[in-house]
Parts: sequence; C-alpha cells; structure tokens
Amino acid sequence: MPNRVWTGQVEQLPNTIVARGSRNVGEVLCSVGDSESELLPNTNVDVRIRTAERDNALTVLRSAVRNEANEHFVFVVEQGRLRRQKIAVGTSNSTHYEVLSGITENDLVAVPGGSELRDGMVVEPQNNGRS
Repeated sequence: MPNRVWTGQVEQLPNTIVARGSRNVGEVLCSVGDSESELLPNTNVDVRIRTAERDNALTVLRSAVRNEANEHFVFVVEQGRLRRQKIAVGTSNSTHYEVLSGITENDLVAVPGGSELRDGMVVEPQNNGRS
C-alpha cells in the first residue's frame, strides 16, 4: 500500500546487533495501530523507526566520517589540501551523522572517491554542492 503511513512503537529491542556493510542491523518487535485491519499478518514491510529528531542540525554524509580509536573525524578542504578534523557526532541515520562540534556549515568536507583520503593530500574540489 504505497504512500500509506501507520504509527507504531517498538515493543522489544534487539538481543544482538550485526554489522552489515556500513550499517548495524538488529531485529525489533513492533506493534502497529491498524484499526481498519488493512495490514495482513506476516507481511513484509519497509519500516522507518525515528529514534530522534533535531531541527536545524548540521549533518555530514556517513561516507565522509572516519572512526579511529573511538574518535570520529572528517577531512576538511583548506587551500587545496586535506586537513584531518576531529568531530563530535550525535544522532545518525543510514546516510548522515549529526555534527555536534568540530566543523561548521561553511567547511568543505571531502567525500572519498577512487583513492584513500589522507592528511595533507592535495585535492581539487569537483562539486561542492554550493551555489
């Protein structure tokens, strides 16, 4: 049933979390309000679980964020070179991290392409997404 939304809640959290590529996956038990009995039992559905919501949050692509020794960092482009910049992250989803500190909305953050990024690397921005 495309474009339909049902509201529910998580009843049981996962026992284990399994890494699958860049995602961490766990099974949860949810209850869904379906007063009109439109949902069939044991049907596969696409689900989005909102765990947090923040207005006007600064976000960065997950692919741009690196993790080393339990610290998150990105590479910021400054004068044609990459500079490793430690950041603090907040909530996340499958594509983005919320950035709590370390960079501003004016910083140009590098996203990995065909080669591994490293501190001091000479780069030429291709498309920075700004007008």
